Parts: sequence; structure tokens; C-alpha cells
Amino acid sequence: MELDLANKIILDATAGNRMMWFNKNHPNALYVDEKKECNPDICCTWKDLSQFPDESFTLEVFDPPHYVGGWHNPDIKLNQDYGLLKPETWASDITIAFRELWRILKPEGVLLFKWNGHDINFTQVLKLFPVQPLFGQQVKESRSQKHPCSTKWFCFIKLPVQLACKTSEGQK
Repeated sequence: MELDLANKIILDATAGNRMMWFNKNHPNALYVDEKKECNPDICCTWKDLSQFPDESFTLEVFDPPHYVGGWHNPDIKLNQDYGLLKPETWASDITIAFRELWRILKPEGVLLFKWNGHDINFTQVLKLFPVQPLFGQQVKESRSQKHPCSTKWFCFIKLPVQLACKTSEGQK
């Protein structure tokens, strides 16, 4: 059966088990993952989205692996489910993926990026992107957990013209 992409305006580039989705089979979403066992619509890596034409999607979700390989046991379920980043290539992998996601995002489209700063902090990751996020939200885990860490969501919008914004002090 061939996949009808005509109404697929949402891309989940790292769908996995679709844990964040209320409707795990949303008719307007295209679920991509490199793991066949996740039953993605298209099996491919988030590091290579070359099969999609420029300006294909209105909304994109990008939740790449957050842990760096070698630091955690690759046999534990978390790493099997979500994957690991390679210590020597994580920065270039994230940079390439963001560039590709930006390329296939329509003008005025939105890219939601989720990151857990346990192994690599948010500041390091945000420096890799050519544009600044519009806003973000931090979610902290309970202090009672064994390994407290935090996750942040960032919202990017592909504006046709980036207008200068004045700060509260009136500076550009």
C-alpha cells in the first residue's frame, strides 16, 4: 500500500512510540523513525530527510535522542527505545537535522524541539541552530526521583523576514 502524502502537513521526525501524541494515528501527521519496530509511516533517520521536498510541512516535531552513547548502558530500555547520540558526532548530527527540518518547513511553519539537558546542556544545543527559538518551556522532574533532570520544549517559527525586536530597554 502506497502512503498518501497529500494531507500530511505535520512531520514527527523522531516518532518512536508516539508517546507525546494524544492521537497516535493523526490523519494529518507523517510519523518517521529509523526503527522499524515503531511502525513508522516512513522508515528513515532524522539525520537524512532528503526524500522530502523543500517547504513540505506546516508543523514539525523534533525529539532526538538526548543521551550520549558510552555514558549509559546501551542495553537498558531507555536507550533501546529512544536511541543514543554518538559523542564524536552529536553536534554535527543535530546541526544537520535542524538544517534539513528547516529546509522542509514551510514559511511561517512551526518547529517544536524537545531536549533533555541531562548529558548536553540546552545552551550548547541552541548554539547549533542558525535561528533563535521564539519561546520555550522547561519541565522539571520531581526532586524525589533518583536522577533529577529537566526537559525543555522550544518553539521555532520560520518567518519570511526576521524583524528586529526591541528589548525592554529600547535597544535592538
